[in-house]
Order: sequence, then structure tokens, then C-alpha cells
Amino acid sequence: MFFSERHFKELVEKANDMMYIFDLKEGFKYINSASTKIVGYTPEEHYADKELGFKIIHPDDASKLLKLVKDLVEEKEPVRIELRWIHKNGKVIWTEQINIPVFDKNGKVIAIEGIARDITDRKELEEELKASDERFRLAADASPDAIIFVDSDGRIIFWNEGAEKMFGYTVNEALHASISLLILEKDKTRFINLLVSYVTSGEQFPNIPIWKVARKKNGQLFPIEVSFSRWQQMGKFYLMITIRDITERQMIENGLRKRTEELTEIVEERTRALKEAELIMTIGQVTAMVGHDLRNPLQVLVNMLYLIRKTLKTSPYTDLGIEYQRRLEAFLIKAQEQIDYMNKIILDLQDFGKSLEPKLANTNFRQLVTEALAMVKVPEHIKILIDIGDNFPSLMIDPFMLKRAMVNLINNALQAMPNGGKLIIKASLNGDTALIDVQDTGIGIPEENMNKLFTPLFTTKPKGQGLGLVVCEKLIKANGGWISVKSKVGVGTTFSIRLPLKHGS
Repeated sequence: MFFSERHFKELVEKANDMMYIFDLKEGFKYINSASTKIVGYTPEEHYADKELGFKIIHPDDASKLLKLVKDLVEEKEPVRIELRWIHKNGKVIWTEQINIPVFDKNGKVIAIEGIARDITDRKELEEELKASDERFRLAADASPDAIIFVDSDGRIIFWNEGAEKMFGYTVNEALHASISLLILEKDKTRFINLLVSYVTSGEQFPNIPIWKVARKKNGQLFPIEVSFSRWQQMGKFYLMITIRDITERQMIENGLRKRTEELTEIVEERTRALKEAELIMTIGQVTAMVGHDLRNPLQVLVNMLYLIRKTLKTSPYTDLGIEYQRRLEAFLIKAQEQIDYMNKIILDLQDFGKSLEPKLANTNFRQLVTEALAMVKVPEHIKILIDIGDNFPSLMIDPFMLKRAMVNLINNALQAMPNGGKLIIKASLNGDTALIDVQDTGIGIPEENMNKLFTPLFTTKPKGQGLGLVVCEKLIKANGGWISVKSKVGVGTTFSIRLPLKHGS
């Protein structure tokens, strides 16, 4: 049964919502003036065209309107629905409607009473929010960082793809779980308390690295960098946590730090080497000059000693006693030893200060060792053992250089055995390399001195210039070889020479 039109108009004419009565056969029986504001068509236009409602429905919602009418007729129950209409000016209008079936005395639906509210602004806002949320979701998912939102209880309410990849938890697994899921057991209580305090009180989050290591789903721990942002919505506080995995960065930083340290060491080493090279060059220039200047007076002394010996042997004088003559000869021998020592120093100085150009020749090494031993004075309490096989081949070397190196090494070995011992000289082959060892059973070399042995001017002897081993190394390198040393205090020392059988190999 219908309300009277007069009474209905009095109730609804001033309403902002569109109210109407639609007869299923005759069209609109009533529609208030709000229709003009909402859809742009006056009540009179609705009365004049009973199909107007179906003409101005949005094409995409036409089927929904037909279904609405059908449902009202068949189900005979009120229906709430949202429909789009085309305003007279062409704009799309969203309405929210409540439609109620009207029955005749037989219970048949003959009309529809309804009320429609313009919700265009709300729908546009919803669409904008939806689009904004989607844009944020797309931006958040594009980020390689983990972006996580938590509420004031520390529960996760947003979880982007970066978080899923970083931690291994899916969105469904992470949502509504506690953020403590990602935190080490020992840090959980402290972190959650700080988080809740920060979110709910509005206090500034402490500027300290309270979360430096996170835990993946598989239990793996990894270093992180974290930033926090707080916002409020509808009276509630939330926290956005941005997490960056810095594993790779730490590896790079550690690598750079290590490389920097290595480069620093290289620079320092090269600086030391440069200073040593400059020092050696200066020493070389000085030694070459000193060696040259001493050579002439030394040669004069050698000549004088020769003449004195010759005079003693041919002297016609008989007033010199036999004993006196012997004592004089002993003094001459001592003088000759000192001259030989001075000559060795000069040779070392000259070899150290100049570049060496070996004159290679096939050399019998056993014979070379015999000649080198003949050039030194071996104490009676030292036993000499030579272990050189008969099949040991000739060496393509500068015999003078290698003999000098062997003399230096033999002298060192003898001086290392003041109380007697054994001097062992071995030679063998290893492929295309000759292996030569000069071994003593002397006092040995302390560990702290081992890396200084081939340093110019380093010596532990009360009488020595610290050039012997340096010159040895230089002579051997000039012949394409190298020298090394092993020693143990109280046991002895072994100098090992390695020479190529073919020069340059």
C-alpha cells in the first residue's frame, strides 16, 4: 500500500538523498527534487520517460540493475546495492541504494520504493586510497630492502617481497606474527621493550645500533642496517622498519680493508727496499772508492814482504842468530796473513760495489772445492768431509766467482767451530739443478739473526764487515743460482747453493 504523495513529499522533498517510487509497469510514480542534483534529471523528466532509469545507468552496471529488479520480484526482500549512473553532464555518479519491494493485496510485487545516496566522493577516495596502496605496494615490492610495518604490540601488519626474499617467510607466515621472529634470542626482550616504548610514547628511537644481526627462517644469521619511522592513524601508532642486508657490503669493506692493509705493507716494504737500495748504492760507491784506494798501498806491502823474504834467504850476514831469523820469518808470516785478510776485505768491497759479469766456463766442481780449501787455513781440530759423486758433472759457471763464494762459506763454517767439529761439503743433482751444501757442526745462528744474514753491514763477529754473505749471494746470483740457510743453535748451520746445469735455465 502506498503512502499518500502529499505526505511523502512533505517528508522527503528537502532531503539530500534521492527518494523514489517506481511502478514496474508505469515507471516513476514519484521522485524527489534531489534527483536533479544527483543525476542531473528533474522529476518531470523521470515522469515523462518511464525508461529513463534504464537509459542513464552505466553500461557496466546495466545487468546489475536488471538483476536487482528480478531479485526484488522473485525474492521479495529488500536489496542494498551500489550502482553507477551517467549524469546529464556525462559524469559518472556512484550511488548507494536501498530498494524495498511493494506488494498488492495478493502479495505480488508491483513497485519499488527506494532511496539513493550519492557516494561518488567516497568511492573516488576509496579508489585513490586503493591506487595509493597499490603504488606503495609496487614501490615497496620493487625495493631490495625489507619493508615491514608493525603495530604498537610489535605485530607485523605489512610484509613486502624484499622481506620475503631476505628472511624466507611468506606474507601469510609473517602477517600478525611478532617482529621478534627475526631477532636473536638474547636481543628479543630488550628490542621489543624499546620498540613498544618508542611506538606508544612518541619518544625518539635511541640512536644506537640496537639491531645489528637478524635471523632468517632457516636460522642463518646475517648483518643488517636498520632504520625506523613512526606514524599515527586513527589514534593508533605504527612503526615502519626498513632493513638492509649488508653482508655483501661488509665483505667488500673487509676486502678493501684487507687490500688497504696489504697495499700499506707493500708501500712500506718498497719504501724500505728503496731506502736500502739507496743505502746499498751509496755503500757501493764508497766501497768501490775505498777498495781502489787501498789496492795500491796493499800491493806495495805485498811487494815489500816478498823482497824481505828473498833477502832473508840470500843474506850473507851470519851475525843474525838462527833463532832471531826464525822469529823474523814468523812475524813475516803473520804480516802476510793480515795482508791476505785485508785483500779479502778489498775484494769483498769491490765485488759489493760493482756489477758482476760472470765469465762462464765448464768447471770441475771437485777441483774447485780443493782449490778453495787450499786458500784457507783449516785448524787441526776440524775434520773435512767431501761428498761429491764421481759422476757429478762439470758446471757452466764463472770459476773465480764461485771459488770466492766457497772460500767465504768455508771460512764462516770454520769460524763457527772454535772448539772443533766437522765441515761437510756435499754436491748432488736434482734434475737440471746442482745442489751444493756447506754444512758445519758449530754454534749455530740465533733465530732473531736469520733474516739479517744477507743484509749489508750486518755481522755478529768482533772482526768483520758484514759483507761476506752479501757478496756470496751476489756472486751466486750472478751465476744464475740462489742461496739459502738453515741453522739450529748448538747443532750447526747449512748453507745451500742451487745452480742450473745450463746457465739461464
